[in-house]
Amino acid sequence: MPRTPTSERRFIELGPAHRLDCEIINRAPGRESIILLNGSAFNYHQWDNLLRYGFYGRLAERYQIVRYDYGGIGHSTKNANGWDLRTVAEELSLLMDALGIEQTHLYGLSKGTMLAQIYAIRNPERVSSIAGYGWYYHNFSGMDRVVKRFKRRIDRFKKIERAWSGPMDRFRFNLLWRNVYRRIVFGKLYKDFSAVDKIKNYFIKKQLYTLMAPTPIGTIYDWFDYLLNRMKQLKPVWDSGLSTLSRLPVFIQHATNDETLPVQMARELHQVLPTARLIEYPSGYSHISIAFKRSQARRVIADYESFLDSLNQK
Repeated sequence: MPRTPTSERRFIELGPAHRLDCEIINRAPGRESIILLNGSAFNYHQWDNLLRYGFYGRLAERYQIVRYDYGGIGHSTKNANGWDLRTVAEELSLLMDALGIEQTHLYGLSKGTMLAQIYAIRNPERVSSIAGYGWYYHNFSGMDRVVKRFKRRIDRFKKIERAWSGPMDRFRFNLLWRNVYRRIVFGKLYKDFSAVDKIKNYFIKKQLYTLMAPTPIGTIYDWFDYLLNRMKQLKPVWDSGLSTLSRLPVFIQHATNDETLPVQMARELHQVLPTARLIEYPSGYSHISIAFKRSQARRVIADYESFLDSLNQK
């Protein structure tokens, strides 16, 4: 395993009562940067395995790497303007300004790919490339099925509304796991678990708590509510911005068995961005598995490294 690079944790002040929890790895002013964009409402510990078994190799020697928590996530203070992706994109611009980063590579997971697209559309001059795993495409032909899936998640959140407020603790997380995330991860009820499923359940649950605490459950619900009911307001921005994305280096990585965002979503995005590079990953890879499995983390980040190498050769 590669030696852990130097890192610096900072709370970046963006305005009155608004600061972001941020970690800069191998900080070096003037060096190219990669900014990591979290998925869903996970905190930046979502990147722990991907850093340890991927980025901490040659990439950390060549790039300054930044990971941070969006406003309201982890130990970052809540953004008064909520979850609108344009607001989160503005937050990213302010973070880059504070760190003295004029231009960067963006690498996202799930929601991070949404943010990368919106940010690149609005600020193409500040983006060297966008890449990530588990991509969203707003004009996906099967969006009705995706919406139904997320509506079921919203309904499960409502069953534990009494636990929405307050920082995530073990009690609140156990409720969230049993009522929402266990079904997302395994796709079946606990009564149907095999012995192997029960072992996986123990380890995934243990790791997932680190990725979610101390964000309140209500904040996580707000993200899914925005995804279902308000993000459609961005469709004109995405439609008009596809031509901008087509002029940028884009790398799409997606699991063929993705249970959250179907692989066909990535394929259709690739069709409208034909200059983008697409790699699909086989059975065993899921929407969040690369955050837990070291072999998958190594492979996915090795492919990303090859993508960056190809940019340097042009």
